[in-house]
Amino acid sequence: MQKVSIIWVISLLLLPILVITAYASTELDQQRAEGRPIKIGTDKEVYVCGKDEKVVVFISGDPNTTYTLVVTKPDNTTLTYTVVTDASGNASVSIPLSASEPSGTWTLALYNINKRVVAEGKFLVKCDNKPTPPTEVPMNPCLTVVSDTTTFVDRGNTVLINFTWPAPINGNDLGVAGAKTIWSSNGMDTNNPYKFTKHFLLPSGNMYNGILTINADDQWMDLKINGNFVASEPAPAGWGNVHTYDVSAYLQPGLNTLEVRAVDIAQVVAALAYKLDVKCKPIQGSTHWDKIVFTIDVKQVQPSLTQPGNEELVKKLRPLIGKTLDIKVRDEPSEVVALEDTVKEFLAAKYSLSKQDLDYIMVKIVEVEYAIDPNVHGKGIPMDKQETGMGKKSTETTPSTHTPNNEIYYAMPLMGIAGLGAFLAIRYRKEQKKIS
Repeated sequence: MQKVSIIWVISLLLLPILVITAYASTELDQQRAEGRPIKIGTDKEVYVCGKDEKVVVFISGDPNTTYTLVVTKPDNTTLTYTVVTDASGNASVSIPLSASEPSGTWTLALYNINKRVVAEGKFLVKCDNKPTPPTEVPMNPCLTVVSDTTTFVDRGNTVLINFTWPAPINGNDLGVAGAKTIWSSNGMDTNNPYKFTKHFLLPSGNMYNGILTINADDQWMDLKINGNFVASEPAPAGWGNVHTYDVSAYLQPGLNTLEVRAVDIAQVVAALAYKLDVKCKPIQGSTHWDKIVFTIDVKQVQPSLTQPGNEELVKKLRPLIGKTLDIKVRDEPSEVVALEDTVKEFLAAKYSLSKQDLDYIMVKIVEVEYAIDPNVHGKGIPMDKQETGMGKKSTETTPSTHTPNNEIYYAMPLMGIAGLGAFLAIRYRKEQKKIS
């Protein structure tokens, strides 16, 4: 309590100093206001590029005084000039005006030696120049996805269909150039749609343009890209109609999934064909990736009379077997089964694996590193996996309240008052010297 009383006594003693310096500053400002007014202007109000070659700025202020003139253009570029008035307090500045100047209002600001604005002005510039359009980065082909035996089917296995369709198709590709016509090994299964699924990868850091062409004998429906509905075949359905859709808005970096259902109706032949052409353009930006850490193993099957072997699959994936691997995906769920399916989909897309191949692959999830706190999205993670800062566990206890140091707390008012008084006193002395 005694400390507080002493501090407030000292503060009261400093109060007269503040009053005196504030009064002196007010008197000084009044003396300055009674001096010569400072003005700035131009020889015209409107200038036309190609007709007017320069802008003349006139300044009227204190005699033999140095000022700084700052000119700001509509595109926020600035010009700076040092101006010295003559014995009469007058000066002028010529600003060149080219034909490529930006149109609009130009502003003038005149600063004194204390870097304070003492006068302002503006003028209008009219130019007929057209801005140069930015150089457009072209989109280049980066991936073509076609129907083939790596397309999964929900019943049976995917097989190729060898058939030549008459007019208007006149070919064996259902009118989709570059695609393979496919169906299920279970047969036509008339009036019972099959679901076909294709996984593919797109490079990150790009903008995508995707054009999908599709046809089916007899009808396709529920076309989806990454779970987003695109379209169903419009009436009248039939193998003679080839349809094209822009699916750019549904594509994403990394793993993508195409799904479509197709059905036989006429009991003659059944087939599906599609092709997705994707073009990419690099863009700046960042993507939040979740990282799935995993290991894989492949069940080896020797060829027999009842089933073919999988020697080619084992050979293809041998460099990966037994190693700790990881893939980066977006917004993955935390359920282990769903994560295993995602890893298999990624492997299928990267190594062109069939549905049968995936049946031989065993995936073990080691860890999932989420780019964004999983708890925000309803994904729970074990407490021993939660980390803070630079990936290290937090071992410090954060106090619930904070008590400031008492001496600093009570000294703050005194320090502020003393500093303000000193500032005003120094200012007053400097300004008095200028006047005298």
